[in-house]
Amino acid sequence: YFGKLRSEGKSEDDITDMLSCMTQPAKKRARTGRSAEELVALTWQSSSVIKLRWDLNPGEIETLADHAIALSKADMDRVAVAGTHGGPPPTWNNTLDILASDEVRFDILCEICMFPQHVSPDKGVREASTKANKALSAYSVQAGARFDVYTAVKAFSDHQATQSRPLPTPETQRFLDRTMRQFKRQGLHLAEGVRKQ
Repeated sequence: YFGKLRSEGKSEDDITDMLSCMTQPAKKRARTGRSAEELVALTWQSSSVIKLRWDLNPGEIETLADHAIALSKADMDRVAVAGTHGGPPPTWNNTLDILASDEVRFDILCEICMFPQHVSPDKGVREASTKANKALSAYSVQAGARFDVYTAVKAFSDHQATQSRPLPTPETQRFLDRTMRQFKRQGLHLAEGVRKQ
């Protein structure tokens, strides 16, 4: 494992930092009480470098989980506006691009919050991580069943089907197809009466 890290260009200091974050009990680390914005900034060090964090204390795990949910809700609300009366027409940029970015950010923040429940030697960290897992999982189910988001993405999909130009890349078409398939699995394409059953 260490040979692999070295071959990937990790310095001895980076490897030592990784080990100390994973093995040192949280109660022995400083309880800094970093804000959610600071924690996200530490994770996204640049547009191409994402550093997963395993050194959070229980309060930071809870803060980061709440922040991940709030960010995702804000993104979902932005998508839901597209195609509504008075809202902008649905485009790739105001529907699926937002959903794709949200999915990446939300998944990374979820992993940071949920992984410690399996490996942390500190009971408080494990309990906070388990609690965050429950909250994040419940939110994921709720977000995947938002009819207003489905409506906006469906409007974009229907509009795209009438265009002579396909989406710019096969990956974007696949993301659209996968997103619509997930909504259909939730039953969002069914009539309102059937959906509520």
